[in-house]
Amino acid sequence: MEMEGKGVLDDDENADSENEEEVTNVDDFDGSADDGGDSLDEDFSDNLDEEDPMEDDEPDDSEQVEEEEIESASFREDIYGRIRDGEGNLVKPETAGRYVPPARKEAAAGGSEAQIQLARQLKRLLNKLTEANMAGFVSQVEELYATNSRHDMNETLTNLVFASCVSPSLMPKRFALEHGMFMGLLYQNIGAETGAFYMQRLLKQYDDLVSSDATTPEEDKRLDNVLLLWCHAYNFKILHASMIFDLLGELSARFNEKDIDMILLILRDVGFSLRKDDPAALKTLIEQIQAKVTDKRITDPQMGARIGFMMDTVTGIKNNNMKKIPNYDPSEFEHLIKVFRSLIHKGHVMETPLKISLTDLRMASERGKWWVVGAAWNKPDLPVEEDADKQPKMALVASSFKQNLLDLAVKQRMNTDVRKAIFCTIMNAEDYNDAFQSVMKLHLKNAQEAEIVHVLVHCGLNESPFNPFYSFVLEKFCLLHRRYQKMVLFTLWDKIRCLWDEERQAATLTPVQQKNLASMVAHGLTHNHALPITVLKKINLAQMKLPKLRFLRTVLAHVLLTPTDGQVNDIFAPLVEKKFKAFREMLRLVLVQFIRRNAKKVLKGKFATFSVEFLEGRIAIAEQAILGSNRL
Repeated sequence: MEMEGKGVLDDDENADSENEEEVTNVDDFDGSADDGGDSLDEDFSDNLDEEDPMEDDEPDDSEQVEEEEIESASFREDIYGRIRDGEGNLVKPETAGRYVPPARKEAAAGGSEAQIQLARQLKRLLNKLTEANMAGFVSQVEELYATNSRHDMNETLTNLVFASCVSPSLMPKRFALEHGMFMGLLYQNIGAETGAFYMQRLLKQYDDLVSSDATTPEEDKRLDNVLLLWCHAYNFKILHASMIFDLLGELSARFNEKDIDMILLILRDVGFSLRKDDPAALKTLIEQIQAKVTDKRITDPQMGARIGFMMDTVTGIKNNNMKKIPNYDPSEFEHLIKVFRSLIHKGHVMETPLKISLTDLRMASERGKWWVVGAAWNKPDLPVEEDADKQPKMALVASSFKQNLLDLAVKQRMNTDVRKAIFCTIMNAEDYNDAFQSVMKLHLKNAQEAEIVHVLVHCGLNESPFNPFYSFVLEKFCLLHRRYQKMVLFTLWDKIRCLWDEERQAATLTPVQQKNLASMVAHGLTHNHALPITVLKKINLAQMKLPKLRFLRTVLAHVLLTPTDGQVNDIFAPLVEKKFKAFREMLRLVLVQFIRRNAKKVLKGKFATFSVEFLEGRIAIAEQAILGSNRL
């Protein structure tokens, strides 16, 4: 230890002696600057006068850090993820300076350790995804949503689905269906935010592939796979039919070779579902495609075979002829949709399919997401025609009719401009077809459509004697779209409840209204199946009072005696399903106890020409249709 300490001291002494020599040399240098001193001074002064560009351009490290802190501190992120300046004003993303949220910093750096682990867990599940283990995997993903950030889950899951499905080769049909079903279950069981995020990213993927289509080789099927995912999002109730029609509208507007293939792909996959959900929109689309086909055959005759194949598919869908489409087999999808419904949580109200315009979905990063609860939304500046309230227009329509018609509308308690416009339009029509077309030209939306049914039912119940004109107009609306049929059903159920008020122990409807209600329901049942037989299911046999018994007897008399044997069978055939078991037994009891045993009360008035044997034969047909294959 002593030797080590001594060595250190010796080194210090040597260092001091060296420093003394250096100082001595400097002194000698300063003292010897006699002849060359002037030149050295001049060179030194010249060096001082010259500017060092490195010193001016590169600030001190501490100064740079302070500037970055001030710049990032002048912006902040609010609870909705929007950037605001120091005064609280919204700042567009491009003017937000150098501020980067922490989550984005982690994503740029490759993600945190937790995100990497999450991606591994989800990838392991998706790699083994099949129908057999769908229920277990959905439960595991729900647990991951409960323990992780929703944004991280949505982002990671969407990226993994795209990595699996959006490949240069075409996806197998079963593979696409299972992934679509998986995302549909997450949308229903977890929330609409999951499906909305997925669709926003899917649309961005579609736009990117369309913009790069010119440089994409023909054998690349990534765009086909994206559209298959889009179709299955509609099949499994993530999307509304309107979003499919919007996409088809864009493709038919461009109508190049690739677009024709994409239209064919979509129509082959979901064409018959679109026909069922919105036949009017499908008819408009077909007319648009036919106009484009006529122009294309003139300008580009070489595409005749491709266009002809597409038009065969369009014609098959239009005529509801599945045999026109080669290799079309809906059995696999029908099986999976049953499994899909069984895996939705019991007691859970199904989420409404997303009905978002493609423009809103594309501009979500700028305008916000009005379809997500709690998200920010910047309403765009719309033209006056688009953003104006529709009610003043209805007032103008109503005021255009004669005063005596307006007075009649007020007398019938048409207390809003919408109801007045509908009432006067119907009353001013020449026949029921003219009334239907005139009401459609009013372009009513959403809640205003329910007013059409309200006005027609009100007029049909209160006019004496019964006028089938209003029933024919209602029939046109029921056949137009299912939503009108539901509106009619709900309205008629409300009126059926009014046949007898249990609290007041009296009938709420007048005898004329009761008779007209029975005739209106019978008309809907016997004309083109505008109404299903389940319109009668709200009648409780245990609480059967005389007004309800008369109503039921009148309706069933019309249904049994007016149509043909085949039509009677078709009316009662839907009751074979298990879910109608209670209603089926109630109806059989009514047919036996109140119709067959009281045939004389039924066969009177306009039915007096029918015999008891004829009535019993029709009851037998109805019973056979109700029982179906379960008949002993």
